[in-house]
Amino acid sequence: MIKYIRKHYHWIIAATLFLMAGMRGGIGNNLSGLHLIPVTEALQITRAQFALAGSASSVVAMFSTMFSGTLISRYGCRSLMSVFLLIGATSAFLMGTADTYPLFFFGYALWGMTNGFCGDAIATRIVSSWFHKHKGAVFGTVSSASGIGGSIVCIFQSALIQRYSYHTSYYLAAVLLVLCCALVMVFIRKHPTDMKLQPYGYGEQVAHKKREHDDHWAGLHMKQLVRTPAFYMMIVGTFLSCVLPWLAFFVVVPHLQDRGLSPTQASSMQSLLLLCLTGSKILAGFLCDAIGARKVALICMVFNIAGLILLATVGGMTSAIIAIIIYSLALPILTVVIPLLAVSLFGYQAQAQYTGIFLSMASAASIVASPISNAIYDRIGTYNPVFFVAAGVTILLMGGYLLMYRLADKQKAAIS
Repeated sequence: MIKYIRKHYHWIIAATLFLMAGMRGGIGNNLSGLHLIPVTEALQITRAQFALAGSASSVVAMFSTMFSGTLISRYGCRSLMSVFLLIGATSAFLMGTADTYPLFFFGYALWGMTNGFCGDAIATRIVSSWFHKHKGAVFGTVSSASGIGGSIVCIFQSALIQRYSYHTSYYLAAVLLVLCCALVMVFIRKHPTDMKLQPYGYGEQVAHKKREHDDHWAGLHMKQLVRTPAFYMMIVGTFLSCVLPWLAFFVVVPHLQDRGLSPTQASSMQSLLLLCLTGSKILAGFLCDAIGARKVALICMVFNIAGLILLATVGGMTSAIIAIIIYSLALPILTVVIPLLAVSLFGYQAQAQYTGIFLSMASAASIVASPISNAIYDRIGTYNPVFFVAAGVTILLMGGYLLMYRLADKQKAAIS
């Protein structure tokens, strides 16, 4: 039995990452919504001050993600994840015990380190090391865990807040993060060779030799990669391909209310969006395996164009449901598609370094998107122009991505 488990240890890695992402992501998803009112009332601070602490956390997460690759290469995945999960537990404990705003602010900002170092960047690295076959499906499933975990953790934290206090909710988060650390320490290994294994699907003949995501090519070292134009196009492209969907994501509820839906109906559409997002991440992962991350990135952009236009023209519940479903199919580019696309374009040799850079651009996009949408709304009283302009820019961005693919292929041919 032990020999069988050891031989199929790849799936234990995937399950551990799923559980870790579910608990960590679930806690992160509920930091603001569940705790905003009780924390602001207890500390006698404004909601703007609470939001400022959240913004500080996002900025810390962005820079943490950017530099995660360097630390992964130096200290290894298991050690890095363990340390920053414990830092996350400390963050939750500080927020739970804080009786002053500066201490709460510090605790919330500290959470950004856990969110950055233990997020998609490190999960991509581990999945790519352990899976050559079904890599996209596994990563998509792991990425979807944050939404599932958020729903489950929300139930327990809500009950604790109502029965006891928000302090107890934060203490639960700290305990869960310590549990995550224990799971990582016991089960995670950086590479299958640590256990004298090969990546899942290693050396298998693929059905379609031209699929760029199946060749698992080495690519360039980071020192070489920074001299290629495709690398910088990917940085800019990642930021734009993430900021354009984010422009609508953060304002879905008020926009739908502007379009005539009641507050209850608009909130139900937010729930539907998060539910659909879980499914769309898994679907995107499977499609990356089936047709390649390059095509999936373009498909996501097509759905972004359609979703933004449909959201701008919503006229009732039926059209809102259709718009939300279509729009949700654009969102996997924010998490699942970007790291898989990067491996397709640039190979796995410098993956630890560039994945953090690209995913930090996704974090940066999330920070600036909401202020842009709301600033324009304040001036003209509607989000519709934001959605239409974003749809038009997405069309131009698709052309930029096609050019980036061509330049990357030329570079690949030159070193082959």
